Amino acid sequence: MELVNISHRETELKEHHIKEAKKVFGYVVGCSVIMLALLFFITAVQDKLIGTVIDILSSIFGWLVSSLSSASFEQSYNQVFSVLNTETFILIINIIVSLITTVLPYFVFAKLMHIKPSSAFKLNTDVPRRFWLYIPFSIGAGYIVNFIVIIVFGDSFDVFRELPQEVYMPSSPSSIILYYVLAAFIPAIFEEWAFRGLVLRSLMPYGRSFALISSSVIFGLMHIDPPQVIFATVFGLLAGFIYIKTGSIWYGTLIHLVNNSLSLNVAFVSNFGGSISLGVFIIGLLAIILMITAVVGIAYFSSTGFFKNRVLYSVTPPSKPVISTRQYFGLSLASISTIIFICLYISLLIYTYFFDWFLKLWTTFFS
Repeated sequence: MELVNISHRETELKEHHIKEAKKVFGYVVGCSVIMLALLFFITAVQDKLIGTVIDILSSIFGWLVSSLSSASFEQSYNQVFSVLNTETFILIINIIVSLITTVLPYFVFAKLMHIKPSSAFKLNTDVPRRFWLYIPFSIGAGYIVNFIVIIVFGDSFDVFRELPQEVYMPSSPSSIILYYVLAAFIPAIFEEWAFRGLVLRSLMPYGRSFALISSSVIFGLMHIDPPQVIFATVFGLLAGFIYIKTGSIWYGTLIHLVNNSLSLNVAFVSNFGGSISLGVFIIGLLAIILMITAVVGIAYFSSTGFFKNRVLYSVTPPSKPVISTRQYFGLSLASISTIIFICLYISLLIYTYFFDWFLKLWTTFFS
């Protein structure tokens, strides 16, 4: 009788665990759907959105100025509009939009999971030996995977490079600083906060492999462009692995920041140096150096037992998962939120790269 009760209790615990796993993964993907939807919306209406914000602010401040002075509303509006409709202010709007897009969905997730959002920023003072090697090792490993993908798939990804690539380059010192904040600092800090500090950590009770792979794939898909998706997924795996080892998002943040800054620096060199070939040469040389460093890093970390060391207790659940990794993946793929996420991703991909083609096809058949 006692054995029957124990077996019944174990079955109940297993069912409860599976129910919790479904709920947590549903929260993860549901909040990721919100972020993807925001990206979709912003991609479609970015210019109109910025214009509307400037117009509203110009109207508000124009009315205030005209109320406090003898100037007419039209004069005040035009003066305020000329101040706001500048490169610097447009970058500030983009920074705010970027913060909302990244932070809002996962702030909601943290509240649903009863996690203090700021806890993910905790700094681990127990600095690993030679932690600076993580930077070239992680970025170089990403380049190695990209190189392999290019060899295997050849020209298959060319369709995603056919869009006109107008590289924006800020023209003033203040705009350059703001652009680095927008394109390098915000993604590095807040994407690591969201995907490693919140998502990965929340999925850890359901297995390290499941948590690491699923959080990295979601992170990768947020980059939309398939070649970038592959690089970002690999980067997510490495940043997540380092997070599990160190218990801190800041090592991944540093790697993320260096990678983003490298890309921006190459673009600046190409633009201001007046030579695209110079930029290509620099990034090619960096890629080779980083790939060599990655190979050396793998050998070094393997020899020091880094890959075998136990992970930190702070991100390691005290109990083992009750079902297999394969079963967790099965549960996650069968989730309605996953289906919605995939449909939304495909829609955004089509809108970004194939919208004109579909429009021509529609016009041909139905005009």
